Amino acid sequence: MPMSFSVGMLSPKPVQDLKDGRIGMALVPSFASSNPRHPKGKGKEREKITSEVYDVFVNHCRIDVNDVIRSGIYNRLNALGLRVFLDVEEMKLADSFPTSVQEVMRKVSLHIPIISKNYLQSPWCLAELAFMLKTGSKILPVFYDIEPNSLGSVTYAFSHKKKGEYSSRKLQEWQKALHKVSLLSGPRFKTSENDSQSMPKSIEHCVSRVMRKPVSDVVEHPVGLAALVADFEKHIHHKKVNIVGIVGMGGCGKTTLAREIFNRKSSCLLGSSFLHGVRKAAQESGLDVLKKQMLEDLLGLDDVSSFEDTSESERSVAHQLKNRRVLIVLDGIDDVRQLEALLPQKNKLGSGSLIIVTTRNVGILKSYGISSIYTMKALDSSDAKQLFCWNAFSQPHPTEGFEDLVEKLSSANGGHPLSLQVLGESLRGKPKDVWNSRFDMIRDTLLKDAMPIPRILVAKADSLKREHSNLTSDLVWLRWQDCTYPSIPEWVSLENMRILEINGVFDKLWSSHVKQPTQLRELTVLGGIRKFPKAIGKLEQLQKIVVDGYLNTSLEDLPEEFCILKSLEYLTLRWCRALTSLPTNFGKLVNLKHLDLAFNSALKFIPNSFNQLINLEYLDLESCSNLVFLPQFLGKINNLQCLSFKDCRKLKVLPSHVPCQLSLKSLNLAGTSLEEIPSEIGRLINLKVLDLGSLYLTSLPDSICNLSNLETLNLEGCSSLAKTPDILRQMTNLNVQGTYSIKLTGLPEDPTQLAKSEIEIERA
Repeated sequence: MPMSFSVGMLSPKPVQDLKDGRIGMALVPSFASSNPRHPKGKGKEREKITSEVYDVFVNHCRIDVNDVIRSGIYNRLNALGLRVFLDVEEMKLADSFPTSVQEVMRKVSLHIPIISKNYLQSPWCLAELAFMLKTGSKILPVFYDIEPNSLGSVTYAFSHKKKGEYSSRKLQEWQKALHKVSLLSGPRFKTSENDSQSMPKSIEHCVSRVMRKPVSDVVEHPVGLAALVADFEKHIHHKKVNIVGIVGMGGCGKTTLAREIFNRKSSCLLGSSFLHGVRKAAQESGLDVLKKQMLEDLLGLDDVSSFEDTSESERSVAHQLKNRRVLIVLDGIDDVRQLEALLPQKNKLGSGSLIIVTTRNVGILKSYGISSIYTMKALDSSDAKQLFCWNAFSQPHPTEGFEDLVEKLSSANGGHPLSLQVLGESLRGKPKDVWNSRFDMIRDTLLKDAMPIPRILVAKADSLKREHSNLTSDLVWLRWQDCTYPSIPEWVSLENMRILEINGVFDKLWSSHVKQPTQLRELTVLGGIRKFPKAIGKLEQLQKIVVDGYLNTSLEDLPEEFCILKSLEYLTLRWCRALTSLPTNFGKLVNLKHLDLAFNSALKFIPNSFNQLINLEYLDLESCSNLVFLPQFLGKINNLQCLSFKDCRKLKVLPSHVPCQLSLKSLNLAGTSLEEIPSEIGRLINLKVLDLGSLYLTSLPDSICNLSNLETLNLEGCSSLAKTPDILRQMTNLNVQGTYSIKLTGLPEDPTQLAKSEIEIERA
């Protein structure tokens, strides 16, 4: 690739200066000739030059900038992959500044004027400098043996000397251009013996900084990424065009690796393009749109809409990409036709170009003829443990006491990055017993053999298709976000599934002819489901069900078979706004410990069998605004620790068995229709949190003083409350909230006098 330091020609007058070697670069006599005709074939060559796309245009005075410095600058900028306009051969053909050279200058992204003492005496250099400002491209001035603040006086002297040879308008234009450039930031050099090394090196550093593209973050915790990049580099040959495929299953880090390589290598290149999620983007927008985007990235243009799909346009694009060193990433390819449509021809690109293709299907790469294939490697045990800890503890090492569990769980999935992330996030903040339960659940399946692929998969939208059914055959954990199917497709194998987390709107979970997930332990449905299959009762190992129908169609009813889930311990049915009742045999869920029925506004009745849930510890009935409570609905339940009736508008009398819940630690009665708190509430000696917000109470019972463990009492919105027992003098560490809007009697005027009590008045 020729080097391109250039000057242009304005009139015959300065040509004599060039012949004398005082100004500009070495130009052959034919360039200065007034004869407008050129040797045969030169017109086509000139047209070829002006159609090229260069990255950098440099103008200078040859008498000040010697050949060694010029070569050094060229070699360093060329090493960055930049095309530099060089005049030695090309300027023979650029016979007039206003035509050929202007066309080149309009297209470059960076101008570098090397301003020196003799530069200021050259009308050609000054004319090019003035035109640089008109192009709108970046300008990086280099001040060589001259100070920027001295440009004004030197230019004035030059203008006075040349007055009469050039129009006053032209001289003013040059003065104005120099003034503007003198205000720009650029490197400064003094004449020295070391110019040939220091000057090119410094210019290279400045250019790389000026043209550097913003680097996007790859991942929050790039554990093991540097080693993968180093391993990938072995597939790259810097003296040829490289096309390398990255292959691996979903979630193994293909896109992450490609993005990291892109960020590292594109920082100093103009010709780079990253097409993310080609499969989905091609479906939504078409391959033509992707190709247009890629060309705009590579050519540095705002719009290539003029490039229609014609042979002439194809030649034009190929010509502009010719010998250009580029970096292209095609991420998520799933059809060889995508490669055929998007990839430019290898022989049209510059040596050192790199094209990366990520895919799950190695057959696509081989079909296209890509022989250089990098297969993703699993994280080693140390990196796997570190990545797991970042997601579980927000630090690179285990919290004290969790070391053994981290060791077991982090090694359970073969070093699969996304699996480690999902597993770690699911256990963040959970107590040890949950960790042990999770490990017990996956131990028999994840550790029983040396499966080559992990069995935890995260899918988004419609990224999981029938052709991926082989990926689901051994899955034990599937997290499917934004699923667009009305039910789980029959080609998704549920046979070995332990954890199923699915986000979407479903008519039913799975069809009756699908083999049932008899080993399922946890089921989460976010978005909404209309019906459970009756066969759900056969899932004897199912321990946890979460259904959240917020803002979507919701559950209409529960089948009677649902209530024979003997292992069920955790049940959440929130925002099921069409659910009016629970099955009459609901009490058969005798192992249930956690029950969340919040925001089921249509729920009216709780069956009599409800009081048989003797192991229930958590019950949330918030905003069940139409629910009618029977006095004995808690019946035999006596292990409750958390109970919420918040915003249950039809609750007018506290059920008689509530004060019998001696294990109760949190009771929320806010927003109900209670007008009196029974004195029996004083029996709840283990209560720590009592929320009475927005109740129409006039007083509190004296027995509330018996709640010696009470830590938080919320009275916000109790505007009718006028009197309270003298509780603050007897109860330690009590936080009374919401009293700023209430005029209470019985409270001390100066709470700071209470040695053992604390009052925190929280304003809304």
